[in-house]
Amino acid sequence: MTDLEKLMNHQQCADVTMRFFLALDTRDPQAGAECFTGDGQWDRQGNVLAGRAAIRAALEQRPADRATAHVISNLLVDFVDDDHAQVRFHLTAFEGSVPSDGQPPAPRLAGIRQATDSLTRTRDGWRIADKRSRALFRGAA
Repeated sequence: MTDLEKLMNHQQCADVTMRFFLALDTRDPQAGAECFTGDGQWDRQGNVLAGRAAIRAALEQRPADRATAHVISNLLVDFVDDDHAQVRFHLTAFEGSVPSDGQPPAPRLAGIRQATDSLTRTRDGWRIADKRSRALFRGAA
C-alpha cells in the first residue's frame, strides 16, 4: 500500500466509525446498519447483535424521546493488512429526554467507553465487521 493509499484508507476507516455514530444520533437506523458488513456483529450492552437486520431492528427500537450525542476522541486506525483494520477510540456519550415543548434536552453524561471497530474492506468500501467497547467511566446518576 502506498503512502497515499494508506492515507485514503485511513480516512475511509475513520469515516465509517464516525458515520455510524452520526446515524445513531440522527435516528437513521438504515444508515447505521449499512456501516456494517452483511454479517457484522455489534456487542451492544452485553447483547451481541449479528447482521445488519438485527442491528437495524435494535436501532429502530430506541425510544422516540431519547436524544443522544456521541463524541469520538483519541481515534487511531491500525491496518492489520490491506483488507482489515482496527479503529480504536474513546467514546463519550451524552443522553437526555426530549421535553414535550420540543426544546433541546438537558444533557446527562451516559459514560465514557474505550471502543474498537474491526473493519473489513468490501466491494462497497470499508465496513464494520465487529464493534465492541468497555466502560472506562460510568455516567452521572
